[in-house]
Amino acid sequence: MRFDFIEQVRQEQPWSKVTLLCRALEVSCSGYAAWRKRQRQPSSPRQQDQARLVLHIRAAHRRGRCYYGSPKVHRDLREQGICVSRQRVARLMRQGHPLGRAARALPETAYRMHNGFAACATGRT
Repeated sequence: MRFDFIEQVRQEQPWSKVTLLCRALEVSCSGYAAWRKRQRQPSSPRQQDQARLVLHIRAAHRRGRCYYGSPKVHRDLREQGICVSRQRVARLMRQGHPLGRAARALPETAYRMHNGFAACATGRT
């Protein structure tokens, strides 16, 4: 967060000195330089693979009318020939990517009839 601030100040005021900004924010100049170098590098192969996988997960989720959870999404991906573990699909779905919707709940009377509950006669306990 401090490095972001330094970068923002440098873009607004190119004449400002990095050493003074780093000293004021109590960070090292070498730490800032390393952070800038990391920002310029392209993402790692795993991050690129994960971004592609998220697109496939979203597409499978939409094909399931947004009701598919991770097991069904995983099965759908495997059927497409995408080799990925169920745990990885579940983790990506938990991290803010598509989540499965719960099926509509039964009304209370249908639930009781389904589970064999009989209504009590009035006045009796």
